[in-house]
Amino acid sequence: MTTLSAAAQPIHMIVTDWSMPEVGGAKFIQTLHEQYPNLHILIMSGYPLGMSDEVLQLPNVAGWLQKPFSIDALLLKIRQAFDQSA
Repeated sequence: MTTLSAAAQPIHMIVTDWSMPEVGGAKFIQTLHEQYPNLHILIMSGYPLGMSDEVLQLPNVAGWLQKPFSIDALLLKIRQAFDQSA
C-alpha cells in the first residue's frame, strides 16, 4: 500500500498474487478497493481455475491468470481489462 500511495503518477492497475503471507487475497483486494476504488486488479495464482468465479465477483477484479502464464496471456488480460472499462 505504501508503494501505491507514494507513486508519482496515478496507478491504474495492479497485478497481484492471490496467496500472500500474512494477508489473504480477498482481504488485500477489499483493502485496495476501499483505498483506491478505481484501481483495476488482475489476480494471478497457482490455484485451480475453479476459484475464478468467486474471485471475479470481488470489487475491482479485472481478471484472473492461472500460473504459469505467458507474457502474451498477461498482455491480453491487461488489454481486456482496460477495453471493458472504456
